[in-house]
Amino acid sequence: MKVSGSVTRFFGGIACALALTACGGGGSDGAPATPAAPATPVTPVAPTPPIVRPEQSWLTITPSSADVTAYAGEAANVSITAKSAKTFAKPVYIAIVDKAGVFSTKVKVTELPDREFRADLEISSALPAGQHSVDLELRLCEDEARICNVPVPGSPWLIAVKVNVLSQTNRTPLNVMPNVANWSTYQGNASHSAYVPAVFDTKKFSRRWVMYPSSAGYAATPLTHDDGRAFVSLISTGDYSKAVLMASSEDSGEELWRMDFGPFKLSAPAAADGKVYVATSDCCSTFFWALDQKTGKVLSKHTTMQESLIYNTAPTIFNGTVYSNAGIDRDAGPTYYRATSVTKISTGTLGEVWKASLQVEDEWTPAVDELHAYVYAAGKLHAISTADGKTAFTIPYAYTGVGTDSALALDGSGMAFTVQSREVVAFDLKRRKLAWSTDSMAMTGSPAVARNVVYALRESDPGRVHDVVLEAFDAATGLSQWKSGSLPAGSLYLVAADNLVFVGAEKKTVAIDIATHRTVWEHPGGGQLSISNRGVLYIAGTDGKITAINLR
Repeated sequence: MKVSGSVTRFFGGIACALALTACGGGGSDGAPATPAAPATPVTPVAPTPPIVRPEQSWLTITPSSADVTAYAGEAANVSITAKSAKTFAKPVYIAIVDKAGVFSTKVKVTELPDREFRADLEISSALPAGQHSVDLELRLCEDEARICNVPVPGSPWLIAVKVNVLSQTNRTPLNVMPNVANWSTYQGNASHSAYVPAVFDTKKFSRRWVMYPSSAGYAATPLTHDDGRAFVSLISTGDYSKAVLMASSEDSGEELWRMDFGPFKLSAPAAADGKVYVATSDCCSTFFWALDQKTGKVLSKHTTMQESLIYNTAPTIFNGTVYSNAGIDRDAGPTYYRATSVTKISTGTLGEVWKASLQVEDEWTPAVDELHAYVYAAGKLHAISTADGKTAFTIPYAYTGVGTDSALALDGSGMAFTVQSREVVAFDLKRRKLAWSTDSMAMTGSPAVARNVVYALRESDPGRVHDVVLEAFDAATGLSQWKSGSLPAGSLYLVAADNLVFVGAEKKTVAIDIATHRTVWEHPGGGQLSISNRGVLYIAGTDGKITAINLR
């Protein structure tokens, strides 16, 4: 099929011209179109698609219908692709018609391989809160598309779109949930399980507030929470030359204070007992800081190791002590695996209790229980005595691929889990041996552990970020229990509750029902996730945007 000329798109009878030169098989008559950003909020649960007549079957439209969530006054995108099974000798002109005014006049059409094109449309920010519907009309014409006196056989195709526009904010009263602790550190707790022992009803979800606490060029780390306050590190996304620690009100999102660390490299924060803890590094030293939660006043700062470190994983808090990555020793060990320390610091005296050296790389933090601090490093799980910092035992994992030194997740019953060499790996801490691994070479992200189940993300076609599913494994045996349907592109972050698993991607956040394995909720915005003990889901985006979602 040779598609050339101009595309005319109609909205309520007003024509807006768009340039498109697309082709299939025969080459292009013009410069290729610029690829568009991935669409945001199209849910897997769609309205009943229109009936496709036999003469229309040669053109495959994805999605054939769509159910979209947006917020009043804010843009949200829908992406529609059309793939032809046949070619045409004559030029074919394309138009997308919206007679209800649901979409704005912003649209981008992109040429794709194999007789396929994609149209990226934007929901009108003028739509009021409520439900809106439109049957988009996709026309293919042999004459000018705005006239279309000579439609291609089968034209037009109808695409049913429903748009649910939500109000921007809903600041309901907040109360502490029974048996739910503060999200104090990486993956929520000292076990790094990313598990919240609560049941949530998606019908009660609403956006509490949204804020952009920094200018462009900053990314937000996962938020931690304590006593109604939320803490986040904002890191410049270019050269790590700027870093800011900020505190805000969980109730309103109002900024309470911030500290600018300047050219330091800054970790995500940990918070407990009225203090906030972060680690920083500059050209020559790594520092550990303690700040007052209410005022941001520096309570303590001391050097832990000599060396620069790109460091963004939060310290771990457990029973009145903090365990932290202490930096790299420049002179210890070969270039690839230089000695990195884990340090134990008293939250009372803010003094260092002990320091233990390991052959490990950046971006990790220890998981901790009563007896040990656990670190995966250089092909081994290391169990370090919390009493004296000495290595109690190690468990090797004979991986064949490239290892990733990342944090472990504990289940509280003597098992530890991590994703290494693109496999989910389980260690039996009681028997001090490797328990199982998935041996799939397709796993990504960090696991969540809840109620004897390990949740991890699998690339169904490794290397293709849009083919990702959530998979549940039996924690004891490693047997796969179920898989979800396809998840949003770039899915990396997990939080598990008793009935839902939340998945954060770059552009979208969804909730998977554990009983049905289906997507039951989505939010048009993505990032790293955390849930406070007052029932607020925080989404920290790579663009610095922070969103708070009421879960109750």
